[in-house]
Amino acid sequence: MTEPPVTIRIDSGVETITMTQSALTQAARRDLLAAVRAASTDAAVRAIVLTGTGSVFCAGQDLAEHAAALDRDPSTAVESLRDEYGPLISLITNSPKPVVAAINGACAGGGLGLALACDIRIALGTARFAPAFGAIGLAPDCGVAATLARAVGGARAREILLLPRPFSAAEAQAWGLVTMIAGAGTFETTVAET
Repeated sequence: MTEPPVTIRIDSGVETITMTQSALTQAARRDLLAAVRAASTDAAVRAIVLTGTGSVFCAGQDLAEHAAALDRDPSTAVESLRDEYGPLISLITNSPKPVVAAINGACAGGGLGLALACDIRIALGTARFAPAFGAIGLAPDCGVAATLARAVGGARAREILLLPRPFSAAEAQAWGLVTMIAGAGTFETTVAET
């Protein structure tokens, strides 16, 4: 039996939504949207934590799945942004509950958009960030252009997006993209205490 693309755990009013796949497939996007929507309206949930598994927070869109969908029907590019990514980013940004991104590892492309939509971003010290859009010939989506500029300022945002080099958790914190950094031994405790 395969693991679902998103798992949910509620502990003391905190709902942790874990993305179990490194990339966002269509199934993962839909499950994530449903989970955030449900948590945002659940009176028993006081806060939401969004995280990944292993050494990946979220590597962004599943590009192989996306390419296959585009081959079948080019309009799917617009549909996925309109029907899944846009509502998901908006829901996280406008949630009545605080949303914490527990960035446990690689955070790239659309995953960066998810993290930036959250109210607080806590990164594992070994986490790496990659805007990725320019490297694969895409314009930034998932609200990255706007939320990145708000987090780090316009000049730094342009540098990050136009010179798409990976950067560390320490750089992300120095630039204001990450709220705090925690070591491997204290990461889960730091997230829980926040």
